[in-house]
Amino acid sequence: MKIIIHKSPAVTETEINITCSTTAGLENIIAALGMLDRRLAGRLGDETVFVEFDEVLRLESVDGRSFFYTACETYEYEGSLADMEKATSDTLFTRVSKSAIVNLRHVKSIKKVPGSRLLATLDNGEGVTVSRMYMPEIKRRLGI
Repeated sequence: MKIIIHKSPAVTETEINITCSTTAGLENIIAALGMLDRRLAGRLGDETVFVEFDEVLRLESVDGRSFFYTACETYEYEGSLADMEKATSDTLFTRVSKSAIVNLRHVKSIKKVPGSRLLATLDNGEGVTVSRMYMPEIKRRLGI
């Protein structure tokens, strides 16, 4: 892979051009670039906090409420899990079950568990179950 960087003080907005044949690794690079300068807004107590995509470990829906998690905090999201999925599309986030989405950047390991499912362990040691329906996509995105 060849990387060419042109720096110019006249540039007002960063532009990235990629010329390539499509590969899974390249898809991950493009997804990682899609996470730059993007944030989710969540409630923490009586405050709305803006969290960088890269800090978010996972997204979840519980009892009709939506949450996202960082290594230290849990934030409530005003919209639905589908809204969060749309907001994080074309990034390193991928759905792993009807009620959960994970940030692939924070998947530390993955292993098979009974019931033909996978268990993804995140950087913080938390395990997230990958249902059978979403296994092919997460395997493809992780390159396994």
